[in-house]
Amino acid sequence: MTRLTHTAIATIALCATASCSGDERHGTATAEPPRGGGLHGSQRAPTTPTRTTTSESPPPSTAPPRTTVEGGFTRIQAQGIDGVIVPDARASAFYVGHYSAPSSYWTPSADEVMALERALPAHLAHAAAQLVPKLGRYKRQYVGVVENGARLVFANFFCDARPIEWMHRPVIVDDGGDCYFQIKYDPSTGAFSALNINGDA
Repeated sequence: MTRLTHTAIATIALCATASCSGDERHGTATAEPPRGGGLHGSQRAPTTPTRTTTSESPPPSTAPPRTTVEGGFTRIQAQGIDGVIVPDARASAFYVGHYSAPSSYWTPSADEVMALERALPAHLAHAAAQLVPKLGRYKRQYVGVVENGARLVFANFFCDARPIEWMHRPVIVDDGGDCYFQIKYDPSTGAFSALNINGDA
């Protein structure tokens, strides 16, 4: 697994979308070996789970998503959503670079992922409102983790992953600002926790 700094991606037109700031469009490509234990230069929000019951953003589409499976990975697409569900056998590589290892992994279903996506705008409207209008510009990787007996969905959001083939390889980037954020979701309670927005270099 290759761990990239934000500048490694900036040189190949990282964050070409309007969701990225001007400071994120410069730099020299570098690569670092994978590291565990969290993201460098990150802004980690309080990890106390919260449940949001109201929404200040337009309701997401309720149409069923399109799913395709390739090599055990399930691509899931719907209005404003394009992501991949990582199978449990591959999950550790997609998670440990962000956090320390959980007790085990599992594979979320498309229904559980869509429940996360439907609830996310309302949660972010209170926790990080600047992300809400940009949600349709992010790709996603969904990883099932078990922590303290709870089955959680870890969602990794990124504005661009080039040159990484993001549907089959982990995307772990240092800095880059709000082009990159991560969050956990408990399908059994509807609670979000551990919102982390990358810091700027």
